[in-house]
Amino acid sequence: AFDPFGLMERLSRAAQAAIFVYWGRCYLPVPYRTPITMCFGRPIEVTRTPHPSDAEVDALHERLQREIVETFERHKAVVGWGNIKLRLE
Repeated sequence: AFDPFGLMERLSRAAQAAIFVYWGRCYLPVPYRTPITMCFGRPIEVTRTPHPSDAEVDALHERLQREIVETFERHKAVVGWGNIKLRLE
């Protein structure tokens, strides 16, 4: 645990503000390098509507989620996630 004695928690409660210590490379506030994997899907065509109905927003949201899942399924094996199923809730 980061704060095994609860010192930071007690200080934060006394100050009524979140007090935390963070560090990265060479104990500086510089984050560690972490590989990031990104992939891009097909663009989604959207027609601008000044006042869209709830049904139009829901249909576009459904389409966006479908494209995200398809993009994930298309590229997941490249990073070794071939057995993972993406769940959007």
